[in-house]
Amino acid sequence: MDEMKKLPGEEERKRYKLLIDRGTEVFGRMQQNILNFNSRNIAFIGIILPILSIVLTLVLYLLQKG
Repeated sequence: MDEMKKLPGEEERKRYKLLIDRGTEVFGRMQQNILNFNSRNIAFIGIILPILSIVLTLVLYLLQKG
């Protein structure tokens, strides 16, 4: 039980501050990863949608001509 003593106030504050800083760093990295993922998705959508539009227009044109 003696080993489970509460840390002195200053050490306890430092420990919690370190834990909060680490959590903030991890959260920031995760947020950046999500933003990078969204940027890639937007770029792919920007490429795929015009291609689909062109293909569908061509199909409709060929169906009307056929």
